[in-house]
Amino acid sequence: MEFAKFKSSIGTIEIIGDDEGVQSIQVFPDNIFEETTIPSLLEESVKQIKGYIEKSRTHFTFLMNPKGTEFQLKVWDILKTIT
Repeated sequence: MEFAKFKSSIGTIEIIGDDEGVQSIQVFPDNIFEETTIPSLLEESVKQIKGYIEKSRTHFTFLMNPKGTEFQLKVWDILKTIT
């Protein structure tokens, strides 16, 4: 399991994932956490999320592997179809 934290205009973003995909993305409203070194495994997801925040990207192509209850996973599947 790898994780990365980086600061953005909307707060600190934390990404957790492994070679099967990103499992969790959290936004903390204040920049309360220190940035971490971005593991190579998460570089593309960080790049795409930064592009989305900067309004230069409208969809994601990085591998996703969200964790949650059966209901949460159904919601994630629906959310992935929104463009």
